Amino acid sequence: MDCINSIDCMYSVGIVERRDSWMNEKKRAEIAAVLSGIPLFAALSDDALYGVVDGSEYSVYSHGELIGGRGPCLPVIISGSAAVLGKNPERNGVVLRMLMAGSVFGVSFLFNEDESAISIVRAESETEALLIPQSVISGLIHRDGDFAERYIRLLGVKIRFLGSKIEAFTSGSAEERLARHLIALACEGDDTDGETCITLESSVSRLADMLNIGRASLYRALKALEEKGFIRQNERHITITDRAALRAWLDLR
Repeated sequence: MDCINSIDCMYSVGIVERRDSWMNEKKRAEIAAVLSGIPLFAALSDDALYGVVDGSEYSVYSHGELIGGRGPCLPVIISGSAAVLGKNPERNGVVLRMLMAGSVFGVSFLFNEDESAISIVRAESETEALLIPQSVISGLIHRDGDFAERYIRLLGVKIRFLGSKIEAFTSGSAEERLARHLIALACEGDDTDGETCITLESSVSRLADMLNIGRASLYRALKALEEKGFIRQNERHITITDRAALRAWLDLR
């Protein structure tokens, strides 16, 4: 009887070990699947995708925790949500954009010598992230010309975002400044068109100081863009109904 019990125990332990192994493989496959849906990684082979997963750090963050690695890395949101803010959110006040599963950030600063960034990323719920080390990205760039080109294109999106911000702050009417600012926020790291929601962390009136316009002018601009059908506003939430249409309107100004 004791012998049978011992065998049963060994068998039970074996089942647990195999189940743990299966869960690990399931998680690897889940992360690889998320990567394959991101334009930057979409053209990589399955072996290359799993190589990225195995060469990176997987972390789970609680609500309110800052997302990042111990060294230069390219974080990818696997599940959950996170907010991009300025390094001093109390002063800046605006959530620059929300990150969901499949979002990549830190592209512009991965190869910076001082490793500094102008924003922070905070988990808004329990959030899984893959932290891809600089060495892994560097290896892909050297070995894969298509990946290198995709990385350069993504950097181009970042440059366009910066250009839009500068234009928003330095030229045009209050209405145009607001429109360019909202498009810039919506487009950071995301080059698609369509409906986009921007969440403000503090009062909408804080935008007036950022855009260097009066508060009354800001509220008139918000109303004008809403009447034109370009945006919807609900307290701290501003939704661009169609980025392409708003861009086209700005080009005609």
